[in-house]
Amino acid sequence: MIHAGFWGPGAFLLVAAAGLAHTFQSAAIDFVRNAFLYIGVGNGGELDLPEDLDGSRRETVLERFGARVYRDYVQRQSHLFPRSVKLIRLLRNHGITTSSAPSTARARR
Repeated sequence: MIHAGFWGPGAFLLVAAAGLAHTFQSAAIDFVRNAFLYIGVGNGGELDLPEDLDGSRRETVLERFGARVYRDYVQRQSHLFPRSVKLIRLLRNHGITTSSAPSTARARR
């Protein structure tokens, strides 16, 4: 774009669009990896659902900002993969823990 002489608002918009696309890609990859660890391997990983986040009041502005960003990140993941989130909630509600999920599935097969 610089070589073509098109620099300025167009370049800024492309950078902003690439950044936005990257946030969705990062959320998707992170969720898929952690869901696989939770369901397939039986290792809990770092899987968080929106209801797992505590609603306690943060003291500093930076802590509140970080908690808000992370909450939005987890909600974005749950919106990207609603069926996987539903499956994980079903597993949790039926008392199937991360360590027993793979062995239970193998026993049923």
